[in-house]
Formats: sequence, structure tokens, C-alpha cells
Amino acid sequence: MCVVHLKGFYEALEVRQNATQSQIKEAYYRLSKIYHPDRNKLGGEGAAENFRMIKEAYEVLGNTKLRKLYDKGLLHTATNFRESTFESEERDEQIHVRQPRRRPATGRTAAYDFDQWTKAHYSETFQRRATAKGRYEDMMAAKAKKHTQIHFLFLLSLIIFVVASFIKIARGLSELDNIKQPQKSKDRVDR
Repeated sequence: MCVVHLKGFYEALEVRQNATQSQIKEAYYRLSKIYHPDRNKLGGEGAAENFRMIKEAYEVLGNTKLRKLYDKGLLHTATNFRESTFESEERDEQIHVRQPRRRPATGRTAAYDFDQWTKAHYSETFQRRATAKGRYEDMMAAKAKKHTQIHFLFLLSLIIFVVASFIKIARGLSELDNIKQPQKSKDRVDR
């Protein structure tokens, strides 16, 4: 059916078996430009067949897992690879298809209560958050009270200082007046 069966994927891409991934990619791009049906219209069906062969070879050799399987001899031909891939995809689709649950038709649909679900699943988290917020607010209130007390004490000491200074200044002035008054009286007596 396909020439790949006889030649192998490495020969289809014209690379050695120990070629790197970049060499395989480079060979694929180079050969796909040559044999692509849109670019090689003179080749006809032969060019299209060569392009398919190159594409299948690159699908296996370009994938490191599939390349390891191919090198071990577990992936022989492109047709076996294609068939096994499609069978596994169909099997996967059958496994993952779920049949929806059918409820008896009552004419009403149950409304989903998101608030109830949230409370059921996150009530502990909400409680911890509320407790932490309460502690934070208490701490901030105590801090504000402490700052208020400090400000009050500062203002009280400032007022006491100002009053004491005023009293001292007033006493100092009155002492000066007392000192000056006796001199005046002596001056008067001398006259």
C-alpha cells in the first residue's frame, strides 16, 4: 500500500537512525516543500503519496515517545500506527462520555442556593477571618487609646509648664517690684 512499509521511516525522511530531532525536522520541511501536492503538480498521485509517506514518518519520528517505540520495533508500519491511534481515540471517547442523570419531570427546576453552599464549605474560614478582624480592630483601638493618652499627658505637661513659667515670671516681677520699692522709700527718706 505505502512505500514506507518497505523503506522505513528513517529512509523516507532521508536521515540516519541516530539523527537528532532538529535534523529530522529539517529533513521533513525540506522534503515536504519538494513533494507537497500544491507545489508539485507535475508529480500527480506519486507526489501526493510521497508527501503522505513523509508526513507519517515525521509524525512518528518527530515525537520522541513514538520514535522510541518505533526504534524498539513496537511500531512497524504507518497503517498499524494509524489504526491503533484511531482505535485508542475511539475507546477514550467512549470511556469519557457520561450519561446525564435524569430526574423525573416535575415541571419545576431546583434553584441552586450558592449562599448555602458557600456557608457549608467556607464557614470555618469566614469565622477565622471575622475573629482575626475583631482582634485587629481591638488592637488598633488600644493603640489609638494609648496615643490619645500620650497626647493628653503631653498637652497636660505643656500646660503645667506654661502655667509654672507664668507663675515664676510673675513672682520674679513682683520680687523686682519689692526690691525697687524699698530703694524708693530710702530715696524719699533721704530727701
